[in-house]
Amino acid sequence: MASVALDGGRFGVATEDLTRQGTWLVSRGYDLAFIILSAAFVVFPHLSFALLGKNIYVDLTVTLLIGGPHLFATYTMTFMEPRFRERWPRYTLGALLLPPLIVALAITNLTLLVTIFFLWASVHVIHQVAYVTDAYRMKDPRGWDWTGRIIDYGLLATAMYPIATEKFIRGEFQTGGRTLLFPEFLKQPWVAWPVWAAFLGFAAAFAWNSVREWRAGRLHPAKTLLIAIAAALFFLTPTLANLDVAFQGLNTWHSFQYLAIVLYLNRYRAARGLIGSEFVTRVSRRGTTLYAMCLGFTLLTAAGYFLVLGLAVKLQLFETGGPFKMFLFGQIHAGQHFLAFYSVMLSFLLIHYYFDHFIFLQRDRVITPSFAPS
Repeated sequence: MASVALDGGRFGVATEDLTRQGTWLVSRGYDLAFIILSAAFVVFPHLSFALLGKNIYVDLTVTLLIGGPHLFATYTMTFMEPRFRERWPRYTLGALLLPPLIVALAITNLTLLVTIFFLWASVHVIHQVAYVTDAYRMKDPRGWDWTGRIIDYGLLATAMYPIATEKFIRGEFQTGGRTLLFPEFLKQPWVAWPVWAAFLGFAAAFAWNSVREWRAGRLHPAKTLLIAIAAALFFLTPTLANLDVAFQGLNTWHSFQYLAIVLYLNRYRAARGLIGSEFVTRVSRRGTTLYAMCLGFTLLTAAGYFLVLGLAVKLQLFETGGPFKMFLFGQIHAGQHFLAFYSVMLSFLLIHYYFDHFIFLQRDRVITPSFAPS
């Protein structure tokens, strides 16, 4: 078959390479550049904050360039995929219940909405990395065992929460302009101890298992490196003072990685004739065309954000004026920004989470085919 440039040029791979067994998901260059070492993008929001000076500008910059495009990539496998809609009609329609619930919470209890968003976002980020590790695991011709799989899952699932739990207990976990909710009866120092114990236990087990696999000649370098980097970033992110910028850094890597994964999956499905939409097949031939489509949807969503923000300013929701000044509206209150941002962008974002848990669990082998060749 002819070579297909997944990223628009440099990392060209033959279509049959997408479905073969091997150490790498696509190729060494593609995996390192777009899935693993793209972790370097965590610094982008920090640089943006240093230059722009306000969280609002970091939010909007990251959302426009990478956060928005990554969530709309999900729709190429769900709303835009006729086979998904036909096979899972109730699940598809269930996604439409999220926007009215989100808008209602944004108006009535924004703090609760931000808390739900953060918790769901953290699970989603963890689930994505676990999914990629499974992709490596299933393609490895040497096979795999449940001991290593459970250890990998355990480390990824616990790494983000030791420091975060301590901040929750002290009432210091602030993001989205709000101190996130945490049950009062759990605000006890000892609550963090089992979280720390679980994380340190799985970290030690991961190190032991990696040595064991290396000695047996079964160490998977890509999977091991990905888990090590992800666990380190998950652990360090809550330690930073500005949690909005810190988690935007993690989100930048997550989003960039996700676009690379969706591009891989769509090319994989196209090679097997599993895509029911000719349009999705065409835009997924190159990373640049997939990104351009998703960026276009993001720009339309940005228009919706400014529309809701304008209404919030006109109706004088929250206090008049505030800490932010925008060229279209003058002085605005933080609550007006977050109301517009969460009402519009969060509706699409939580639908993205909703669908991705289904995709990451590989519930449908037509929409999300097995990584091991059949």
